[in-house]
Amino acid sequence: MAAGGSAPGLRRCVVGACAGKSIDRVRAQLQVRVRASVQAELESGKVGNFYALRIGVIVGLYEAFQLYNKAQAMPDGNKQKAEFAAAALATTAVALDLMHTGAEWTSKKYGAGTATGRIAANWGGGVRLYGVFLGAVAGAIGGVLDIGSSIEQDQKNRSYLSVAYLIRAMASFAVTALIAGIAVSGSGPYLRMLMNRTGNPIILSILKVLDFFARRLAAEHVLRLMRASLARLAWAGLAISSIVWLLQPKIVEVWCEKSVFRMNKKTKGFKGQGEELVMLGDAFNKMVSV
Repeated sequence: MAAGGSAPGLRRCVVGACAGKSIDRVRAQLQVRVRASVQAELESGKVGNFYALRIGVIVGLYEAFQLYNKAQAMPDGNKQKAEFAAAALATTAVALDLMHTGAEWTSKKYGAGTATGRIAANWGGGVRLYGVFLGAVAGAIGGVLDIGSSIEQDQKNRSYLSVAYLIRAMASFAVTALIAGIAVSGSGPYLRMLMNRTGNPIILSILKVLDFFARRLAAEHVLRLMRASLARLAWAGLAISSIVWLLQPKIVEVWCEKSVFRMNKKTKGFKGQGEELVMLGDAFNKMVSV
């Protein structure tokens, strides 16, 4: 479907709805055009098809649901529960980013000046903003957990591991800030749409501030700087994670530090005998499998 032929059809659809027909017809027309544009973009790029994108979104959301269920099954206060919850939020953010990709293709195909292009840009900006919010929460959880691990390892006189955790925490916060900046830079149309719809002066003031930052961050040189910094920090985070893995104490040593036989009774031990025996079995199995 050509971009030029889509505008008259959209206008006829809107006029028909205004004449008394169901608004569902308008939505159906827009959904058809969104799917057609995504399909055409994927085929022209020779990278798959529309169904691959849709399956990717479904798989991402399903995986996030599974991670969330695993987190809920764990007892409160467990570090792994927070890690699984953060992973669920991050996976959901990835799925929303895939949705934003579809909206970008739609806006590109029909043009930013058409009704379909504007709707796709507004919707895509909103989806990306929500996805970044979830990703930011996940990044903050990871950073807080690393800070806690840094303090814990410092108390156990593992200075190098403590510093590695602290550096990774700072890298996590920096990556989260950069991703948020990049997302806000592309959410201007969505923010302006909300500004036109809201009547609350407080919300309107907040939206104006966000729109101000969105316009500043959308500058080409600022975007290039943020993307370059994000790429460097991603590699740095991977390197730091490798160092943390190398400096990790042996699993038996970790068990001894939390068992009833630990030398420092002030440190946090296992919650019960059952958990202690399970962790001992895991430690033994990992030692045998090595």
